[in-house]
Amino acid sequence: MITSFSEMSKDSRIWIYQSNRKFIVSELEELNSKTVAFLNSWASHGSEMLCSYQIKYDRFIIIALDESKTSASGCSIDSCVHFIQGLETVSYTHLRAHETPEHLVCRLLL
Repeated sequence: MITSFSEMSKDSRIWIYQSNRKFIVSELEELNSKTVAFLNSWASHGSEMLCSYQIKYDRFIIIALDESKTSASGCSIDSCVHFIQGLETVSYTHLRAHETPEHLVCRLLL
């Protein structure tokens, strides 16, 4: 279950994923949509988890989990990592489709 980032416990577990460049507007829209969908289904051993996310400075994806409700399991952490890796593939394909010669060397690396 997603909640507001500002309402997350100060003791929440945090994962920060960094891009090597700023996301473009169309990528941000896609990232937000996919992240909401993932977090709404994110669970630990079938139990819903209280979580949130932020995309800061168009470069960092920050995921927070309040483990006072439900702790992350190894499988749930793995699913988060796989989700982020999946974003890399989608964003890379999206970027390649919209590359210009001056941005040819830009690549999304999470």
